[in-house]
Amino acid sequence: MRIVQAGRQSVVRASARAATARYATTRGFDENAAFLALGVTIFASFLLVCCAIVLRG
Repeated sequence: MRIVQAGRQSVVRASARAATARYATTRGFDENAAFLALGVTIFASFLLVCCAIVLRG
């Protein structure tokens, strides 16, 4: 029974990975640009906070 259950789980995981891969490849340029802009904004704010801490201390 365990082998059968493990096989079922791997099939479910494989199909989930395939769906995720399809979604990632069909993502539009605007969505990628939005994620990139969000990441850059978060990184810049983190960098500013670190600089403020270093300059203050």
